[in-house]
Parts: sequence; structure tokens; C-alpha cells
Amino acid sequence: MSFARFLTDRRTRGLLVFGALSAVSVLAGWAIYSGEKKLLAILGLLTLHLFLRRWYFSDFYLLTLATAALSHVRYGFVQDEFERDKWLALFAMAGIALLTMLLKFASRPWPSWIHLPVLGLLGFVVWSVSWSVRPWLSFQKAGVFGLGVVVAFGGAWAYASGVRQARKILDAHVDLLWMVFPLALVTWFLRLPGCISAGRLRSVFENANALGVWSSMSLPLLFGFMLTHPTGWRRKLCAFFFATGCLTAFLSGSRGGVGGAMIGIAIYAVLRWPRRYVVLGALGGLVLAFLFAYDLDFGFITQKTEHLVRAKTLSNLSDRTIAWQAAILVGDHAPWRGHGFGLEDLLYAEFGISFVGTSAFAVHSTYLATYMTLGRIGTGLLILCIAAAALFGLDAWRRDRTGQLGLTALATSCAILAGAAHGVVENIFFALGNPWSLPFWVMLALAARLWTLQRREVAEKARIARRQAEAARPLLRLRSA
Repeated sequence: MSFARFLTDRRTRGLLVFGALSAVSVLAGWAIYSGEKKLLAILGLLTLHLFLRRWYFSDFYLLTLATAALSHVRYGFVQDEFERDKWLALFAMAGIALLTMLLKFASRPWPSWIHLPVLGLLGFVVWSVSWSVRPWLSFQKAGVFGLGVVVAFGGAWAYASGVRQARKILDAHVDLLWMVFPLALVTWFLRLPGCISAGRLRSVFENANALGVWSSMSLPLLFGFMLTHPTGWRRKLCAFFFATGCLTAFLSGSRGGVGGAMIGIAIYAVLRWPRRYVVLGALGGLVLAFLFAYDLDFGFITQKTEHLVRAKTLSNLSDRTIAWQAAILVGDHAPWRGHGFGLEDLLYAEFGISFVGTSAFAVHSTYLATYMTLGRIGTGLLILCIAAAALFGLDAWRRDRTGQLGLTALATSCAILAGAAHGVVENIFFALGNPWSLPFWVMLALAARLWTLQRREVAEKARIARRQAEAARPLLRLRSA
């Protein structure tokens, strides 16, 4: 018996379940003895998964994202608890990804072209430890990024053996949003203390920009799914999340989040309905031109949108341009290979750069942060990963414009492009402790995976047609004779 068949054998699964329940029982006894109530809750949840046979990769993925999201809650007793647990969840998720790869080995989830730039980027990240100004910190962060790559391009890649499985992973990302967009509106409606900071909605989270990142990476996906998801109740759920998400994005005042979401949704709409949206865009531009020509007073509108526009900070994007100039200055000292992965904010102090009025100024740009830490080579590999995944997804949609595989690939690609656009003004791709960095890499993997599934399906159909043609040749010869 091969190793793959051994892992998928019914008796083997029974033994694994028995071993898991035995381990859970021992750990539960220890938790009761030592008073670890949280561990009891986790073990109870795992036991429920076992009895309900909920062993799907997507379920554990959802739990990992939820743990990371809870670590960003601004209430200390919640944040302190999950600040450590999110790393434990990520380690466990990587282990589950490796197990998924073993279990799916029989279905031949071989690597694709997308793995070349991704593994190249990961290899360069690890190599950067050798010249990092803080090697141990770069080593730690490189290891965490490696876990994310294993989850995305190992576990998610292997689990997504069909469009239904790929959509399950994306559904897990959507399911997390109940604790983001609807909850944000509830806190805003009830005017809970601290939910508004500097005129911007931050809900229960530390920063309003967190809602912005969720908006840019989620709204294009929700927009596509509310129109095309094959399950009726999921279409309604996505429509509800999309409506609450649009209002949340506006109230959060995140220009990057709103801009990224608009870019992703616009790309989706123009690709699917080009003539309709070109006409609407032209009419909208004509109406605005007449409104400005007749000097219409927009005072009421500008008052309601000031928290989003923030006209006084548009020239320097809330001091981001200052940080970007300093980032370019630091990066130019090692333009090809950078100063070591994961050190972007620390490099300012290393080079003696300080900012008046703040103790820890963030780079606020994924691409410039990558330039500082990994140089032109690392930045080029990152852009290549994003561009390749988006193009693979768009090509899959081009070949299947009305099928579920093509439509899922289109929605995923638009979410990737929205996140990539937001990455210009926020550092969001490499922080695997955040609840949006891992989904970004998973979306990259799924967009490319759908493309490979489509190519395999086309090749299989061609092979079947060839066999049928070969089988029909003797009959044709007999008839002709």
C-alpha cells in the first residue's frame, strides 16, 4: 500500500481519530488540574470538530484568521490573550497544511509556475538573514513568513483540488467578516466608548486603518460573490456584508481602503460588463462637469466627507511622503539586496533618522518597506508574485467567462489587485500576525490554482476526445471497407 493510500484508508483515519481523542482527553485532564479554562474551550472545539467530521482545511483556516483578528481588538484583556495565541494558531495551521499536502498527495497537486517567484522570494528572504543588521529578528520574521507560504502555497494549494474546495477557503474569509463590518456598524450606532477616534470609526479594533485593509481586500470579493456564488443564502450573506462593508469603509476614513476597494470593484465591473460601465462612467463624468461648471455648492457634502478626504493632509498623505523619502534614502544604501527582512521600521533608528512628534514612525508602504529590507531584487520578486497570480486568475476567467471556476477566479484576482493597490500606502503583505496578510497570500495561491485546474481540465477533455477518436478509427475503416 502506498503512503498516500495509507493516509486515506478508513482504518487509518479511525486510528488517527482515536489517537486525537485520547490526546484531547489527556490534555483536558491536565487543563482541569491546572485550571487552564481557555485550553478546555479549545479542546472542546477540536472535539466538536472531530465528532462532526469537520476536518476541512477551510475550518482551521477560519479559526486561524479569527485568532489573528482578536489580537487586534483594542481591549487589553482580549488583545493580551490572543497576541500570543495567534502565533500558536499560525504554527498549528502550518502543521495542518503539511498534513493536507500528505493527504492530497494522491490527487497530484503539483507545483505550478507561480511557485517559482514565490519560492524565489522566500529563498531571498531567508538569505537576507546573512547580511541583516539584526540577524536574529530577521530570522524570526523569515520563519513566520515561511509558515505563511506553507499554508498558502502548500496547504491551500493542495486542498483546492476543485473550484468547490477553493471557494470553501474564500468562504472562510467571508465568514470572518461578521465580526468586522456588521459589528463595526453596531458599535457606531450604539456610540460605544472609544469606537470613534479622531472622527474615524475604528469599532473594537486598535486602528481605523485596520477596517480599511479589510475593506480593500474583502469588498471586491464580496461584490463578485454576491452576484455569482452558487449557494443562495451565501449570495444574500455576501450582499449584506458588502452593504455594511461599504458604509464601514466610508466611516473608517481609510483613503487607501476605499480607494483599493473601488479599484477592485471597478476592474470587476468593467471586465464583466464593459459597455454598460463605460457608458455609465461617461454619463457620470458629464454630470460632474456640469455641476462644477455651474459652481454648485458642495459644502454639505464636503463636511460629511472631511473625515475621509482630510484635505489638509492630502498634500503629504498624513506625513507618509516624509516617511517614504526617508525610506528611499535608507534603501539607497543597499539598493539591490536591502538591509534584512522585517526590519523596515527599525531601520530609521539604525540610520539615525527621527521624526518630530512621534516615537515610531511606520513606513506605510509595502513596496518601499520591501525596498528597504530586500532591495530591488526582493521588491521585483514581490511584484512578480502579485502580477503572476492576478494574470493567472484573469486568464482563467477569460477562458471561462460564465462558469463558476472563471467567475471565482475573477473575484479573487480583483481582490488581489485591490490589496496590491492599497499596499502602496500601507505595509500589509508580510505581517503574518495580522488577519489580512495570510489571506492575501492565500488568494494569490488560489488564483493561480484555479488557472492550473482549468488547464488540467482542458487537457483531460482533449485527452478523452483523442482517445475517442482513436477508438472510432477501426470502425470507420470497417465501414469504408
